Amino acid sequence: MRSSAALICFCLLACEGREVAPEGPPGPRETEHGALAFDEARRRLVFYGGQDPAELTPLATTWEHDGTDWTRVLVFGPGPLVQHAMAYDAARKKIVLYGGFGGASSCERTWEYDGIWRALDIAGPGCKIGHSMTYDPARREVILFDGEETWSFSGTLWGLIVLPTQ
Repeated sequence: MRSSAALICFCLLACEGREVAPEGPPGPRETEHGALAFDEARRRLVFYGGQDPAELTPLATTWEHDGTDWTRVLVFGPGPLVQHAMAYDAARKKIVLYGGFGGASSCERTWEYDGIWRALDIAGPGCKIGHSMTYDPARREVILFDGEETWSFSGTLWGLIVLPTQ
């Protein structure tokens, strides 16, 4: 297995889907169940949380990749988290993180990141673990799907999306 500092870019940073081993300082250690999103405004991949697969210890670290090097960002954040999800909100130019579990962190908390983590004091879609998130440019909202429900986030409010039944 290659070091976790190796990165699959999937064209986000013009890597054309090839594996890139950063030449600078080492990046995040081997980690599982973390979340990764690309911050378009800041041109950075942002990785948060996860756990050490040997120790099963949730992590509370923020890492950024600028296309060349990984940098650990020393900022206050959501706390130790695993199985959370993140998506970049292009309309607001912020990464949105929701859910997950670990430590004293809540599986019902919404966070945003633009170089600084901020907890949002808003009601969310309830406890979510192992869900997925993406950005819908047509709606200009972040979408969360947990396998049963679909939610949208406008930047100030979470709303349940009721899909038509067939």
